[in-house]
Amino acid sequence: VPDKSLDFVYIDGLHDFDNAMLDLIVWGRKVRPGGIVAGHDYWPLYGGDVVGAVNAYTVAHHITEWYVTREKSCSFLWLKK
Repeated sequence: VPDKSLDFVYIDGLHDFDNAMLDLIVWGRKVRPGGIVAGHDYWPLYGGDVVGAVNAYTVAHHITEWYVTREKSCSFLWLKK
């Protein structure tokens, strides 16, 4: 999949920190500016360390406006700049 070729990506992979971070890094590059980066299991009790990876990624990439859905196994999302 070429970089900046997708309108959106929905990540739902392995839930440990390293794999969640790798998914954010690799798949985040595939989304065009203005597209949506989203994923599943932003929930500390079930999501492994997805929460830690998403939090670290958004801080490192200065993503200050992002969202979490209100459901048991929450999803996260932001618009790529």
